[in-house]
Amino acid sequence: MSLVKRISNIFKAKANDIVEKMEDPEDTLNYSLVEMRENLSKIKKSMLDVATLKKKLENELSDINIKISEYEKNAELALESGREDLAKASIQNKNDLIEKKTNLESQIKSIEEQLMNIEKSKEQMEDNLIKLQSKKEELITMKKVSDAQVMIKETLTGIANDTTDLGERIRNAEEKIKEKYAKSQAIDYMVDEGMLDNILDDGDNVEKELKEIEKQKRAEEEFEELKKRVAAKNQAIKE
Repeated sequence: MSLVKRISNIFKAKANDIVEKMEDPEDTLNYSLVEMRENLSKIKKSMLDVATLKKKLENELSDINIKISEYEKNAELALESGREDLAKASIQNKNDLIEKKTNLESQIKSIEEQLMNIEKSKEQMEDNLIKLQSKKEELITMKKVSDAQVMIKETLTGIANDTTDLGERIRNAEEKIKEKYAKSQAIDYMVDEGMLDNILDDGDNVEKELKEIEKQKRAEEEFEELKKRVAAKNQAIKE
């Protein structure tokens, strides 16, 4: 594999890894859970705000009921005292409060309906949150199993880049070994045929010459010694 192709494969692998991380289902589900919890918190806050307003209106309604009762008593007391004007004024005030009371009761009823709707939304959100949490665990388990299966299949079928590169490296190594073995056989053949000096002696020419000189010297010494023995033997025969 060429260097350019290897570099290209490295960049592709890194790019794919970045994209997969960006599209990681687990991250997506976690984000959805966080978002859903935030919405649930907002719903609970809205419920608290609406319930607070309802309580405030109920307290105001309670005060109005007390005042209506007081105006009724005042009107009766004023009439008994001959003060028709005060009696009429009390009755008018009472009627104004009754009108306000009606409006308050209508508002409280509307708020109660809103609270019921918010409560239903809260319950539905809580239910969805539980389901999503359960679904997240299920999908993450499925993802891990799928990732493991894909990795095994890619390794077995040679689809993965690492597996492909490994096969190519093995083939390259095998070719180099075969080439060196063939070269070794050729050298052995040429040495055997006398076409080359033994490759082990190529670097020892000086030592080889010295050994040759030493051999010749020993041969000459042995020859001189033999000549002496032969001369001595011939001299002994003459005597």
